[in-house]
Amino acid sequence: MIRVVVLSVVTVLWAVAAAVVLSAPAHACSCVGFTEARNLRLADAVFTGTLIDRQEPPWRPVMSSGDPATLTFEVRWVHKGEAQRLQQVETAMSGASCGLEIEGSGPFLVFADHAQNGSTLTASLCGGTRAIADGGPPTFEENYPPEPGGTIPGNSSADRVLATVVVSAVAAVLTLIGWFRR
Repeated sequence: MIRVVVLSVVTVLWAVAAAVVLSAPAHACSCVGFTEARNLRLADAVFTGTLIDRQEPPWRPVMSSGDPATLTFEVRWVHKGEAQRLQQVETAMSGASCGLEIEGSGPFLVFADHAQNGSTLTASLCGGTRAIADGGPPTFEENYPPEPGGTIPGNSSADRVLATVVVSAVAAVLTLIGWFRR
C-alpha cells in the first residue's frame, strides 16, 4: 500500500514539475482599430513580402498557444527600419495568444518590433500585419530594397535539449514504477 501511495505522489510531482517547467506564460490581446499610419509610427520595422516558411514549435507534452512560431518572409520592399531579403519574424503560434493569423503566401504588409534581445523581429495579431489583398498596397513614402541575407530556420539545439529532458523524465518515472513493482 505504501508503495502505491509513494508511486502516486512521485507521478503527480513529475507531472506538476513538467507543467511548471515546460509551460509558457499566458497572454491576452485586445485589438483596437488603429490606423496604418499609427502602426507605422509604432513599429520598428515595416516591410512587404511573401511568406515562404512557417516553423511551428516542436511538440511537447505541455504546450501553450503563446509558444513561438517562426515565419520567414521573402522581402520585396522595406518601408521602415531594416529587414533582410529572407526575414524571420517570431509570433505566438495561435491568434488566441495574439499570434499572426495569416494564410497563404501573401504578399503581406508586415509590422514588426524588435524583441528584448534586440535582434529578433516579432509581430502580433494587433500590430497591423495584413494581406496586401485586404487593404491594397501600402501608401508609405519610403520604399527601399531589403538588406541581402537571411536564412530559413532549422532545428535549434534548444529544441533537442528540451526533448532530451522530457525523455529523461519519462525514463525516470518508468524506472521508479519498475522499482516499486519489485
